[in-house]
Amino acid sequence: MGEQATVSVRRIAKWAAKLRKVDIKVDGEQVGTLRNGEEKAFSVSPGQHSIRVEAPWLSSNDLLFSVDAGETADLDYEDLSTVKLWAFGVCGGLGAVLTGVFAAMGFPSMTPFVAGFLIAFGGYWFLEKLGVVSRAVTYKSEVRVRKSEIS
Repeated sequence: MGEQATVSVRRIAKWAAKLRKVDIKVDGEQVGTLRNGEEKAFSVSPGQHSIRVEAPWLSSNDLLFSVDAGETADLDYEDLSTVKLWAFGVCGGLGAVLTGVFAAMGFPSMTPFVAGFLIAFGGYWFLEKLGVVSRAVTYKSEVRVRKSEIS
């Protein structure tokens, strides 16, 4: 058998996806997993291949890459999912304030908590319906050729 090639995949560290592992698939076959901020190298035959990174609810694009024998293809994976934290913060803050108001008015102990929770998430839902917030969470990820780190 001839000389192998290598594909090196680096997962860009992100706060939001810190705990979940992702599956690396080359030519449709799982070759390994990556944790947040981790980089791994996998042996492949020389030639053209496709790579995809998958999590239970999220898949990256299929990226075609070519690599020669004895060479390494350096790739980056990045989870581009977003959470509109400012909207959760505004609605959560309003819910917390109203929770305190309800508690001060003498409502039973769980009533302020439930009311605050409903106001926080109901307020967010309302902001989303008004179009103030486009979506609570967007799920997107990408595999790409690593940019040169030398300027």
